[in-house]
Amino acid sequence: MAQSYIYESNIENNIDSFAKSFITNTSKYNPDFLKFKGNIKIRDINDIKNNLKYKSFSNTQRVILIKIESITIEAQNSMLKILEETNSDTTIIISINNHTKLLDTINSRCILVKDRSEVQIYDIKSFINMDIENRLKYIEEVNNTEDFIINIISYIIRNCKSINNVTDKLKKLNEIQKSIQNNISEKILLIDILLNI
Repeated sequence: MAQSYIYESNIENNIDSFAKSFITNTSKYNPDFLKFKGNIKIRDINDIKNNLKYKSFSNTQRVILIKIESITIEAQNSMLKILEETNSDTTIIISINNHTKLLDTINSRCILVKDRSEVQIYDIKSFINMDIENRLKYIEEVNNTEDFIINIISYIIRNCKSINNVTDKLKKLNEIQKSIQNNISEKILLIDILLNI
């Protein structure tokens, strides 16, 4: 069984459920289920190394869940050594919202699991009512541009008041589809949409 995973997601409950699927004792105070969360530094990695010196309490699988908001390069390099030397009774799960924020050497030693059930919730109604400057700021936070464009399109079509209005929007969508087929950048398309809705 693979011992190291990168779980790409923003949904807290999904991350925890995935991690707990590797252990039999899912009680709140399981000493074989360790969590590290936040801005990971070298001292956190050293704590993990210290925990790995000991055997599992229950002689079953031990899980170390590292929920990364940010991580230093020094900590990543230290984590690499942990991934290379993980005991067979330990599973390490690295949770991050974008696996490309990690070193390639870490990615190459882990199985990438993308949370396909994840849906970034977009407040399209608020977005449409924003001024252009705030729309641009909002777009910078979008994780999946294609999903966001689809959400905007769906919202616009659902909220059109007349058939003529829907027809106009569908013409615009047809232009966007052609642009996608011509490999125009999704960000450029997004800016075009935000200027024209």
